[in-house]
Amino acid sequence: MNRSGRWRWVAASSTGTSHRRDGRGCEDAWRFREAENLWVWAVADGAGSVAHGRLGASLAVNHASAAMVEGLSTSPPAGLDQARAVAAGAVASARDVVATAARTFGLALPTLASTLLVVACGRFGMVSAQVGDGAILACGPEGWLNLTPPRPAEYLNITDFLTSPDWAEALKVTAISDRVSGLALMTDGTETLAVHTATGQPAPGFVPRLHGLLGEGGLCSADLSALLASPSVGARTDDDLTLVVAHQVDDRPDPAAGVG
Repeated sequence: MNRSGRWRWVAASSTGTSHRRDGRGCEDAWRFREAENLWVWAVADGAGSVAHGRLGASLAVNHASAAMVEGLSTSPPAGLDQARAVAAGAVASARDVVATAARTFGLALPTLASTLLVVACGRFGMVSAQVGDGAILACGPEGWLNLTPPRPAEYLNITDFLTSPDWAEALKVTAISDRVSGLALMTDGTETLAVHTATGQPAPGFVPRLHGLLGEGGLCSADLSALLASPSVGARTDDDLTLVVAHQVDDRPDPAAGVG
């Protein structure tokens, strides 16, 4: 368990059972960064059907999170529209870095395919950006919501990647000024456990339960790792799993905060 200012959070990844059978490692990646009054998490899922998906995912989370911190901490956004612009720019910056790496190493860009999800919380509220599948869940005044509901059922098992030509059309950016007390970011392997397929909304027994344990100090990263690697989870999904759960622990208003 990690404590960073007003947030307590845990994160873990686990190699999917199908990847173990094939002798592949985990191709997911995650990253956390912070600055004064700013907290940023990013997760990505490297495409298993390409040669360098793991590298693409690692580059994506590293550079999207860094760009988000740079854009939101050096000049805090005046409002949510500016926060959205920073988030979209962070994803574009991450794609540029992946494309540069492909040229540098003489690789075809599609061989670095990955999804990307990034969230920042600060005095302005919360902003998220996502390309591809996976889920970003937020707990606000009305309870838990999925900020990026999945595609309709006829599009299951089809996703967009940061390396796709139409990545910008697939980009989903959301910003809210309401206080967010909890967050969860996950790749699609974990999404099958945490989100109802029929409704696209959070399942009540998974992330909310983990968030409650985290808030009580009863969940650490080792616990989360063990859960994701457990036989019961492996029986429900054979994909790589990554999950970040965050709990805001300080309800006191920030005297410097403004509403965007």
